[in-house]
Amino acid sequence: PGKVTEKSGAAGTVVTLDSGETMVVGGTDRSSGIQVGTACLLSVRPESIMVEPASDDRVADKNQFTAHIQTLLFMGQNFEADIELPGGQRVLIDLPPTTDWREDQAVLMSIAPELLQLWDAGAVTESDE
Repeated sequence: PGKVTEKSGAAGTVVTLDSGETMVVGGTDRSSGIQVGTACLLSVRPESIMVEPASDDRVADKNQFTAHIQTLLFMGQNFEADIELPGGQRVLIDLPPTTDWREDQAVLMSIAPELLQLWDAGAVTESDE
């Protein structure tokens, strides 16, 4: 969840998440004409999220945030990672076996603006979660 903080037409809609991260949304606007200051939700397909090990010398930029791997399960061709996002939500993401992943590891997650979708805050009810 977050709040629309800027509408920039072709440049996208800027959303500040409740956890403080700034996201630029350039994908499909599925809201009913949401305005600046309005609560909203964002969605993205998990396979569209880029994940890399976090490092102390790299600061998260727009459309990036630090999260933590809670559990890992090796599936042969990949790892299935249960990752906790800054707001406490969790997501399952497949990670390549080419990186040395571990539980409790901080990761930097990046999402291209055109892959994020904007929704009205009421688009999902508690019974849908």
